[in-house]
Amino acid sequence: MALHITVKTFKSMKTKILLLLLAVPFLLNGQSKLSKAFNITLSNPYAVVDAKDKQYYSVNNGNEILSIKSRGDIVTTQLFSVEGMNEISRKEYEDFPKYAKFVDIIHIDDEHMYYIYEAYNKKSTTFSVFARVISTADGTFGPNKELFTSASDVIGSPSNSIVFYGVGPFAIGLPKFKVSLSFDKSKILIDYRTRPENKNDSKNFDRIGMYVFDNELNSIWGEEVKMPYTEAIINNLAYGISNNGSTYTLIQKEKVNDFELLVYKNGELTKHTLDINKDLKFQRMEVKETADGNVICAGFYANGTDIKVDWTGNVSTSFNTDGIYYFTMDKDGNLLTAKQIEFPIAFIKLYLSPKQKEKIQKREKDGKAGISDLKLINFTVNKDGSFVFIGEQQYARNEMYFTSQKMVYHYEAIIATKVNNEGDVIWMKKLPKDQAGVSGQGGMSVKYVKAKDSHYFLFLDNAKNINLSPTKVPAEHKDGAGGFLTTYIINDETGNVEKHGLADITNVKGQELYQFNVTRIFEAKQGVFFLEVYLKGKKDGMLKMGVKE
Repeated sequence: MALHITVKTFKSMKTKILLLLLAVPFLLNGQSKLSKAFNITLSNPYAVVDAKDKQYYSVNNGNEILSIKSRGDIVTTQLFSVEGMNEISRKEYEDFPKYAKFVDIIHIDDEHMYYIYEAYNKKSTTFSVFARVISTADGTFGPNKELFTSASDVIGSPSNSIVFYGVGPFAIGLPKFKVSLSFDKSKILIDYRTRPENKNDSKNFDRIGMYVFDNELNSIWGEEVKMPYTEAIINNLAYGISNNGSTYTLIQKEKVNDFELLVYKNGELTKHTLDINKDLKFQRMEVKETADGNVICAGFYANGTDIKVDWTGNVSTSFNTDGIYYFTMDKDGNLLTAKQIEFPIAFIKLYLSPKQKEKIQKREKDGKAGISDLKLINFTVNKDGSFVFIGEQQYARNEMYFTSQKMVYHYEAIIATKVNNEGDVIWMKKLPKDQAGVSGQGGMSVKYVKAKDSHYFLFLDNAKNINLSPTKVPAEHKDGAGGFLTTYIINDETGNVEKHGLADITNVKGQELYQFNVTRIFEAKQGVFFLEVYLKGKKDGMLKMGVKE
């Protein structure tokens, strides 16, 4: 809440200046902007665990937090009490094969939780994928279990390459394997791409590893399948897994722009040609099975890409997103519905400068108005057939940053849309933010959490944006320069939006928080969020943010 001061007429100008100076600290004090709708608590410090990958899960009916931290072939598990905000146990594991590297954690429920990792076989230049059962009761690991070994060298997951298509710097350090779950969480898919046999795209047929397991990690089927067309012909848009163990690959043929859904079951291929709009361009789509067993494919579409040239002459491409496109199919591959949802011009203009709005209006005359560099970050299909679509503007450019030219990473507006099972838009929201930095993602981007009746978007913001109106442009938050931990909350039913400033990370209970990262935010139980931070002196701490009753 902003602080308002009424100043009456004073006899002395010096008195006016003195009172104004006295008021400045209160006007600049970030705590006056913080929401009173949340309780904020900081735990006592505990010994730090240095690790590249840190994962957090709510376990044991939301009473405890399980943290799993991986540093090469050393993994540490920690159990925390949600109520007591203290560390209960800590265990360290080093009994991994050589060249082990974390891939993912599967948390189906507290009885089915697995640590998935890869291990490089140096002599044969292949990779093996392993799993270890995790006991949520005490945070212990079971023995190593080999799931499969690739037939040849692995260069990366095709699913991950789709996620970061067109933004090369964002794709650094991604795992070579991708883990996916079916809608009912009964089936698990692990996919990967082998090294091409031929460097000429017109002659090379991609080989995609697809291994399917049940939720007890029993193998159902798995092999390296050969794509039916060469790399020069197809653009792979999405991968998915069905409740019956079939895998889906959505492809778009270049030049003719035909779409096909490739369905693999036990290595056998069935092709389904799709009669959908051929004029649209896609970066990435999601393929998911619905509660009734049908298949839904959805993604952001564009009429084309833009070429941008910076002041130094460097050229980059920008995907100009016009809206959402989705279609549904039955189990036999018959097209049921196809829907194109265009972003309204007034919606696109929200929170833009007059100059940007003018440019958008000019582009609208040619049918090219859109939201640039919008990336799909979450797509959720609900049991009632509705779905929620979350995107974020993400791009990297060579720019002047302070006094030198650097690769600058930008994370900007969030676009959130809910569509019912009839294809009607229930709500569509543009949530403004403007983040920039030079250390990759760093402390930028957003953590999205779907709670029981609300959608939470947590991120670091500039304090000037706490009461931003739709006619204003958000002030930029520079990565590493403090910031306010902020959340947008969208009511799932009505679409009403609230914005809350939760904490000034430079001063939480008199403590400055370091190494902020949105991946370390998680929901422990309904309306209660935690964030693990570094407190200096080789100490970590837990920040608890709870919605007041």
